Amino acid sequence: MEKYCLCLLSVVPVRKENTDTSEIVTQLIFGDLVQIVQSSKDKKWLEIESVDDQYRGWIDPKQVLELTDLEHLNYIREKAPIVIEKPAYLHRGNSILMLSVGSRLPFFEKGYLNTSKGKWRFDGQAGFYDKTDVGRVAGLFLGVPYLWGGKSQFGIDCSGFVQLVMKMCGKQLLRDASQQVKQGDSVDYEDIKSGDLVFFKNATGKIIHVGIMLQQGNVIHAHGEVRVDVLHEKGIYNTEQQYYSHEYACARRIF
Repeated sequence: MEKYCLCLLSVVPVRKENTDTSEIVTQLIFGDLVQIVQSSKDKKWLEIESVDDQYRGWIDPKQVLELTDLEHLNYIREKAPIVIEKPAYLHRGNSILMLSVGSRLPFFEKGYLNTSKGKWRFDGQAGFYDKTDVGRVAGLFLGVPYLWGGKSQFGIDCSGFVQLVMKMCGKQLLRDASQQVKQGDSVDYEDIKSGDLVFFKNATGKIIHVGIMLQQGNVIHAHGEVRVDVLHEKGIYNTEQQYYSHEYACARRIF
């Protein structure tokens, strides 16, 4: 029988291999649901697959909660609200958990999360965005530091940033830029508009970077930190350091 786990911590690393020294390939944030693929022989690690984007990796089982069949059924039936503003906190008895923007709030009712671990009070704003809010939502992450494999307001990479923003606005994308470039519809450079995704390549033509188009020819992306730069047909132009940081490849319309 399939088993599922729920992330009930702010951020959980998902690693390439079942060891603490292995590369972090992505992260789970509060409320993310994963399916258990297998346990390591020593039972110290779980290989999991994200229900949202089918991304696989290894996690510490102590950092997630295994759901009963009924809890899993209730989770998938529920349209859980999402943390839409920062800061946001969850009061868990004597501890306080800071939540990333974009975290889901499953089993949520009248300001409380009702889990098998207890009834936790939520202090923050939760709700729903839609496709008209992409620019505003992206702006919530300005200044967040770049982190390879990161997917939260505490550290994020380029495709994790795009994925999280689009999820908050009602559209689930795949995890990596090389996967996201195959989603949505192709857009000519002259027709790019606010909310479109713009992709960038290396010398061999491989897609290595992604950002979100804003108004007035600006692009918001994670490069050192989440920042706004200018998009030219040649690529992203960093006005502070006066150089092209990424070579333009193509654009895709998700909404």
